[in-house]
Amino acid sequence: MVSPEFLEQHKLELPIWTPYGGETRGAHARKVDRAIRAGLSMRPYSATIKDTLAWHKSQGPDGRVRLAGPAPEQETAMLAKWRAAKA
Repeated sequence: MVSPEFLEQHKLELPIWTPYGGETRGAHARKVDRAIRAGLSMRPYSATIKDTLAWHKSQGPDGRVRLAGPAPEQETAMLAKWRAAKA
């Protein structure tokens, strides 16, 4: 696994990523008990996956529109740097 320190050092574009430490620890972990008591209901994972895939495929002729994150060649280059640093 690529470390948060490595990602921060190399400034890879990961728009929704936050490290699990420091001031962002727990940023994606929220209790929803009150919302559930107020009537929040959850969709089955399978419905979310099915609908997300259908939406994604509608975004372009091959369903491969880059919406966020690094371009494939940037990700490949960053992983090569990470592997070299580990060696």
